[in-house]
Amino acid sequence: MFIKRLKPILLPTKIIQVNDTLYRGNAIFSPVKAIRIKRKGIKQVIDLRNTNNTIGNPFKFLEKLYCKILNIKYYNLDFHMTKSKRIPEIDFFNMVNEQINKGEKTYIHCHYGLHRTGFAVAMHQKSKNIPTNIILENLMQNSWNNKEEKINLKLFLDKFFQ
Repeated sequence: MFIKRLKPILLPTKIIQVNDTLYRGNAIFSPVKAIRIKRKGIKQVIDLRNTNNTIGNPFKFLEKLYCKILNIKYYNLDFHMTKSKRIPEIDFFNMVNEQINKGEKTYIHCHYGLHRTGFAVAMHQKSKNIPTNIILENLMQNSWNNKEEKINLKLFLDKFFQ
């Protein structure tokens, strides 16, 4: 019997600066990361994980607690991805952009900081007229390596921002 070798997934554990007011990464699993975010001057956190699972998810509960203690605004905007629905409605991205465009330093994340976060950041960057090829290159540099999703996102960005 052969055991299939799994490729390790490189998670963006760093707090990655997208522009002057936007940072991205994975969920805030520790008080150390919460303090690092506070030291960068981040005023709000946008969590893209499912909103229905707060009680059953101790990490999410702790993240909200860290934000409260450190006086960081916490927003949970549910971006639920399924195999049949990989890109949410435009209204969702408008809601995310509305929070980001308040001018406060913002940290946006999902659980791993890859796909949902990548889609949300890409939509924000495209709304700021950043060329699609640069957006996709940035995503690929941040461990976003699903070619099918890259093609879907490129088609979506080009269609939406015609």
